[in-house]
Amino acid sequence: MILVEIGNTSVKAVRDEAGKRKPLFKVSTKNIDELRRQLSLLLDNETILLSSVRKDLTAVIREYTGRLTLHVIRYDLLGNIRLDYETPETLGIDRVLACAGAVHKTKTDVIVVDAGTACTVDFMTNDYSFKGGVILPGLPMLRHAMKTLTPELPEVSPGLPDHFPGRSTHDAIKIGLNGGFIHAISRFVEQYKGRFNNSEVLITGGDGPFVQEKLEGNFGSSYFDNLVFDGMLAWKELNQIDN
Repeated sequence: MILVEIGNTSVKAVRDEAGKRKPLFKVSTKNIDELRRQLSLLLDNETILLSSVRKDLTAVIREYTGRLTLHVIRYDLLGNIRLDYETPETLGIDRVLACAGAVHKTKTDVIVVDAGTACTVDFMTNDYSFKGGVILPGLPMLRHAMKTLTPELPEVSPGLPDHFPGRSTHDAIKIGLNGGFIHAISRFVEQYKGRFNNSEVLITGGDGPFVQEKLEGNFGSSYFDNLVFDGMLAWKELNQIDN
């Protein structure tokens, strides 16, 4: 079975065989020709589970349904995963699946931080009811905004200096951008913990390791490489999808 996640900036695919995952490809969302090439290399009659936040690229995947079995996981096809959310039609399915993957692992209420292009901090109960959350700019968006709107300032990478306050413009930006990002996430997690004290904190996404490094000591959080893929398999199991 092949798991495909279409995000804001990339399309990632892995082959899952008895719980072991083999990376297949990672393609920029801007490179549709390469996406089509990769899809053409897949074997006939393979099964794809698809999570997508891009309708245009979902249409590209659908071009191959003549020889591939495709399950597009949509908000209205979640089955035993429930939404307690006022606007499900605008809800990124990756947010729900990341939470479902977290509940599947922990069997508890979960707070899931997905630190990607955008960052989400979401909550799901242990009976797979998605309760909503927070969307804020991720580090790539923040860095892009700084570079675009303040081009004379130096660019910075993830991380924090070992002193406070910043004694150079570079360090001041690092503390403000990267530190501010961590402070925002920490505050949101604290708000959740104030209401749902027994929930576990799980972190995923491209900048997840940085967030995990800064949050683990405060919240006992755990990092997982791709909770969206875990959520796809949880959806399959919960709804008894055979192929």
